[in-house]
Amino acid sequence: MAARLLQAYPDITMTALDPDPTMVEASRHRLTGYGDRANAVTGDATRLRFDAETFDVVVSFLMLHHVGAWERALAEAVRVLRPGGVLIGYDLLDTAIARLVHRADHADIRLASEGDLRRLLIELGMTEVTVRRRFGGLAATFTAQRAPSEVVPWTGNTRVNNIEAVSDAAPAIRKDRK
Repeated sequence: MAARLLQAYPDITMTALDPDPTMVEASRHRLTGYGDRANAVTGDATRLRFDAETFDVVVSFLMLHHVGAWERALAEAVRVLRPGGVLIGYDLLDTAIARLVHRADHADIRLASEGDLRRLLIELGMTEVTVRRRFGGLAATFTAQRAPSEVVPWTGNTRVNNIEAVSDAAPAIRKDRK
């Protein structure tokens, strides 16, 4: 996904994040042709090492369901967005089929519902929040914009009641500023 975005948008730079060093190395290899426009780093989506208000766009692609504290991962994505920045995501939803497949695979995951995603994005101060079911309700796309003014940081006190990696599957994008 990162390479496709870099190819489609030649004016962006991108940082891809993954908790697995092997995946980061594979991402670096795939992105070498993009020079200093692309970077892949090892990290945790729930504790991003980037300064606040660093990115214009954060993309989360099939990552949240692998993160136990997906609420924290979204809060971190919002934290690193600049005011007016956009969060774009796609992920599995909490459905019987998704739970069954991941249980059979012995995967330790937490899935969000459509309502969970919408409520948390609004709670995080995001505007223009859109969550749409896809593939018969098995997945959802979501977009939201960080308000131009200061957003109150999420304290983590609210937990939704439902009981990747991030690599180039969930890149954060920064437009070159001239």
